[in-house]
Amino acid sequence: MFETLRAFGQRLTSQRKPCIFNELKPVYEYVDLADAVQHLKALGAILQQHPEQLGITDYPLVFGFAGLGNVGQGALEIFDCLPTQEVLPTQLADLFRSRNYSPGTLFKCLLQKSDLLRNSLHQFDVQDYAAHPSHYHSILPDLLPYISVLLNCVFYAPQYPRILPNDAFAEAWLRGARRLQVVGDLSCDPPDGSVACTVTSGDLYHPIFDYNPIDGSVSNAFGEDTVTVMAVDNLSAGLPRDASIAFSTMLRDFIPALVKADLHQADLSAQLPPELYKATVTHQGDLMPRYRYLEPYLQTHLNAQPCEALI
Repeated sequence: MFETLRAFGQRLTSQRKPCIFNELKPVYEYVDLADAVQHLKALGAILQQHPEQLGITDYPLVFGFAGLGNVGQGALEIFDCLPTQEVLPTQLADLFRSRNYSPGTLFKCLLQKSDLLRNSLHQFDVQDYAAHPSHYHSILPDLLPYISVLLNCVFYAPQYPRILPNDAFAEAWLRGARRLQVVGDLSCDPPDGSVACTVTSGDLYHPIFDYNPIDGSVSNAFGEDTVTVMAVDNLSAGLPRDASIAFSTMLRDFIPALVKADLHQADLSAQLPPELYKATVTHQGDLMPRYRYLEPYLQTHLNAQPCEALI
């Protein structure tokens, strides 16, 4: 979330719209999460006194959060350090028409499956979607004219519809207001994940690039008629102290069983606790059955060429 806000601040500032989020440091320069949160809260306090430092004042600034699982909740926890107000997807058009809001407010629009997906009857049914996900398509492109920053936090697998496919993104870009400035892809499943713009991923030192929705090309940030994409597949490593404490605390109780396990056995189900067995991705050089869907992504990643915009 920090890198997405920082990218937004950098992009607006590059457009001669000075934005306070440009003052955020790269996430790895903070001592820990508490240090980063303290800085963000300080910027939020300044915004309340000087709303013009948001950079955008002529229309509501909306952050769309697609996916409300652990990733989405974590992003919202950080975002709520700022002066925010929730707006429903169905209220976006009225918000832009009425202009009835306080300057300096950052709007958060929470987008669940029922907000994003429709079948051929323009409906969403939870049970039908679970049984037939391919029968559904995304209506997120219809909301893009109202969203300045999109946070992609959805879980994605090949059988599910993409929430921002290439063609629909291009059509929305051609016909609508081009308010979308940044996509923070916290799920980060390149090159064929849930959002078309994440054609590659960067690292903590090169977290952003620009994507042209019309022709699908990638370039250095921050250009014209493009969207800046923040995509890092090991984003938690930016705050190593917090990540290490959190992960080690969760894993500590499993260490004795892991030490005692005979990993030379072909069948690990009797060797590991259920939690570790389900989390085992590879064994003896092969993907475990529940993770074999990763094979095409693995091959694509191994064959991918480095993106010049990230070098």
